[in-house]
Amino acid sequence: TLADLWARTVQGLPRELHDPLRRHVTGSFSAWVWESQNHVQNRLPDLIDCVEMRIEAFGTKLMLELLRARIGPSVPSTVMASPTMATLDRAAMDYS
Repeated sequence: TLADLWARTVQGLPRELHDPLRRHVTGSFSAWVWESQNHVQNRLPDLIDCVEMRIEAFGTKLMLELLRARIGPSVPSTVMASPTMATLDRAAMDYS
């Protein structure tokens, strides 16, 4: 069941990561639905919308969140919250 899958997914993750993880998974599913609807309707979305939704559909935000959980305290939170890191995150999302 999905409840069992969720319990196994978040096992061992800090509690503060559960909500962001849930948001990213939900965002990915929503993007997949959006892409499917476009396909069924034979609709070409606006380029900007398409790029943003592809980032969600690919799960890049989810992967970055899991990476942050993995490296944890080895990188200071000030570094992770810096504008430079935000730029690197955005570049990774755009690339993937």
